[in-house]
Amino acid sequence: MAPPLYRQIAADLRGQIHSGRLTPGVRLPSMRELQKQYTVSSLTARSALNLLRIEGLADTVPGRGTFVVTPSLAEAAA
Repeated sequence: MAPPLYRQIAADLRGQIHSGRLTPGVRLPSMRELQKQYTVSSLTARSALNLLRIEGLADTVPGRGTFVVTPSLAEAAA
């Protein structure tokens, strides 16, 4: 059984972050952009971004967007 769509989207973005395609400070696609790109609902797009925030890979700045965060020193040492 395939994982839920929001997890698939988060995995795609996570892969881009880990590969260096999306670097710290870069704005991630907006919810609207994710909806169009993946043909999903706003709830699915929001859940994907929320998962990346929970994992510590992204942070949202109200009115500006969601950005890739700089890895912490603990993560860099791991």
